[in-house]
Amino acid sequence: MQRVEIAHQCMRLLSQGMQHIEDGPRLPAANLLILWSPARIQMCRKEGYRTTFPGHLNLEQRFRQHRQAIVLCLKNRQTAQPGDMKFGVGLPKDQAHPHLLRQQLGVGATIGFQERHYIGPLLADHGGEVLVTCGAGEAMLDVLLCYVNPGDRVLLTNPTYNGMAQRVRLADGVQVFTDLVEERGWHLDLAALPTQARGCKVLFVMSPVMPVGTVLSHAETEALADAARANDTLLLFNASLDKIVYDGRRVISPATLPGMRERTIIVGSVSKNYNMMGWRIGWAVGPRELLKPVHDVHIFNTIMPSGLAQAGATAALRGSQEGVAASVARYERNRDVLVEGLSAIAGLRVVVPEGGYYCLANISALGVPSTTFCQQLLAEEEVAITPMVAWGSDTFGHQHVRFIFTNEPEERLREAAGRIARFVQRHYAV
Repeated sequence: MQRVEIAHQCMRLLSQGMQHIEDGPRLPAANLLILWSPARIQMCRKEGYRTTFPGHLNLEQRFRQHRQAIVLCLKNRQTAQPGDMKFGVGLPKDQAHPHLLRQQLGVGATIGFQERHYIGPLLADHGGEVLVTCGAGEAMLDVLLCYVNPGDRVLLTNPTYNGMAQRVRLADGVQVFTDLVEERGWHLDLAALPTQARGCKVLFVMSPVMPVGTVLSHAETEALADAARANDTLLLFNASLDKIVYDGRRVISPATLPGMRERTIIVGSVSKNYNMMGWRIGWAVGPRELLKPVHDVHIFNTIMPSGLAQAGATAALRGSQEGVAASVARYERNRDVLVEGLSAIAGLRVVVPEGGYYCLANISALGVPSTTFCQQLLAEEEVAITPMVAWGSDTFGHQHVRFIFTNEPEERLREAAGRIARFVQRHYAV
């Protein structure tokens, strides 16, 4: 009964925090739990409720961009037909490699084993302490909660991974963007970077960059390191795709550059590199003094990852890497097929991705918003792709759409390009 009473007190406090609209009725406390539904928000407005807490952003505004970034992706999955072509969700069809499953099945009693004993030594190249987390997403948020105070500026690339941008908001940071220049193959504007990084508390970047597939060069990594040193700034580096690179490229860890080890935290996971999305094992790697508060946040956030999943991740990191190499080779062939097909379509501009799962097409010549283009393409040709709204600054994404080229075999990629060409020819005079 005591727990129930505490819960009721919490709900009453939340209810008291609601504000009135023109002396309208107070929103029932129980409805606070389902305010995230757009239908619920509209219902509340009709009834005269105000969905705002004192001193905080309007709930709808706070999450609107994030919803826009994923709503078509969700619709694609919910309304998809068996023959639909799905290029919107970054979930490769490859399965986790068999030796990982065997390892998992053999360690049913190992939940709670020492994290660093299993995964730490395998990440020794970064020369720091290791915190094992429930995926890279948790690691990123844990670090941001430690090092970003409300109003602190955080530098991101434009475009960037939506999950990075939204976690900056969750930490009450202010997003600051530095452009990846499309005409330069989605690479950094090195001349503009020092000015844009000035005053930032954290530089938050990844390579390969989602959603464009840019593998940052040595010069770009050096420029980021220079900016971090000049501003006495933490560099938070997302290396979750560091094995998925093409044409002989490699990812450069900023922690290996002079003077950067003590101000760099590397985030990674087995999700994308090893096709282990649902296993939710990631890590943060860095100097002990930087990671100490991150350990504390991690404990109060998730306590620990699943021991079974940690064993599978250990098997992935220690085991044969032939499966990873085979997957990357297949992805590279798929990339080439898709880029060739899209480049042949009048009105679409494509930059060849250097890594990752993703390929962006610029549709500005068609004169149609990306969201409308994606909706109509799905409805008419049953090809599901994603508009890039909210994958960067507020002005980015309305003229770009994203394709995931790991979901379908080569023949389906060719067929998809043909369907898109037919759709463009039918609707747009280019």
